[in-house]
Amino acid sequence: MKKNRFQIEIERWIDNSGHKKPVRQNVLNAIKEMGRIPLFKQVTKDWHNQFVMYLEEKNLCTNTIGKLTKELKTFMGYTFYKGIHKNFDYRKFSKHQELVNHPYLDEDEIDRVKNVQGLSESQENVRKIFTMMCYCGVRFSDMMKLSSTNIIKGCLKYRVGKRNNTIPAHEYIVNNIGSF
Repeated sequence: MKKNRFQIEIERWIDNSGHKKPVRQNVLNAIKEMGRIPLFKQVTKDWHNQFVMYLEEKNLCTNTIGKLTKELKTFMGYTFYKGIHKNFDYRKFSKHQELVNHPYLDEDEIDRVKNVQGLSESQENVRKIFTMMCYCGVRFSDMMKLSSTNIIKGCLKYRVGKRNNTIPAHEYIVNNIGSF
């Protein structure tokens, strides 16, 4: 099957996307799964509404649909400003988004976890690690890299990726870091 200009340009755009390549590939995959690749002039608000309905039928999360819409708008804007098409209906596409609830444990709940009795040694280690993660907000992989050398002047200093972090060291962290 012969590729239309939309497909040629989106594939070129994806190939030059670097770290965004997987997300942008998902846009093309979803469009292909819909049935057919549109022409640039066919990418209208009505087409976008059909695209969103298709993604909803696939039970994708609202924020995933929003991310695909955002990337589609970026592609349409990129090709518009390159002079490849003159369709600016893409500006009317609305990004779907919902608030995400990030639950956390309060101090009483953390205390209940800390005070659980009758654990095996491995369960005790898991409890200590989990509790320390609650107090400092680091991922498990980052927690496992920490030791008492990360406690400096009452603060926990650590690095995640390129970012240095410093937080007050909770007494529980000071007493238990490196004990697992």
